[in-house]
Amino acid sequence: MPTGQHGENLRTRKIAAVVIAVLGGLLATFLAIAFLAGDPTRDPPSTNVLLTATTSPSSSGATTEDTTATSTSTSGTGTTASPAASRTTKPNSSAKVVTTSGPVTHGNGPCTGNFAVASPAEMTRISASGGVTFSGTACTNDLIWILDFDPTDDHYYQTNEDALNISAGKWQFHNAPIGNEGDEPGTVYPIVVIRASETCSAALRGMPADNEGTVRFTPLPASCPKSGSADHKTVHVVNDGP
Repeated sequence: MPTGQHGENLRTRKIAAVVIAVLGGLLATFLAIAFLAGDPTRDPPSTNVLLTATTSPSSSGATTEDTTATSTSTSGTGTTASPAASRTTKPNSSAKVVTTSGPVTHGNGPCTGNFAVASPAEMTRISASGGVTFSGTACTNDLIWILDFDPTDDHYYQTNEDALNISAGKWQFHNAPIGNEGDEPGTVYPIVVIRASETCSAALRGMPADNEGTVRFTPLPASCPKSGSADHKTVHVVNDGP
């Protein structure tokens, strides 16, 4: 075993060698890390996006699609995932589509409304002299005429001098008097309401009055809708007294 000054020098050299070896190892490690970080041929971390979708029906008949995007980053052997949700709405291919037919032409232009008599009800009892109010629905440009029909002489009696005014799809007309003087209670009066073409309306407007100012004729003009058609409606009212 070395002693004295010689032994002290030997220990110093051994310590220095250890320190140099440690520093060399650290330097080699640092250089290796720096080389790997700056290597242009090394693959960068990749991000893959996976989309999963589920569909569910909505109350409006469309299908709401929930799309979840999962972003997956790969770095080395480790992966991390972060979900991000988004919602899109698309038409439901199985939803029913409701369509309507095109406008119906009634001689005076397109019409999509319903021609109807709302009142009076069938076989309403009335005062013959006081008459009754007729009302119903029609298109704005419809031409509505009301005619009293007398089965005793088989004639139509004109009640309105021109086609009725249509307001907001509705019409109204007070028809009085109805029937003949001296009619017995219980007498039934057929009242005809027609939706006329322009030609029919012109024919009715042009009917001449008799010496008493009454417009009566038979039969209906050929251009007017016939009994039983959608544009020819008959309502019966009953004489309940003068």
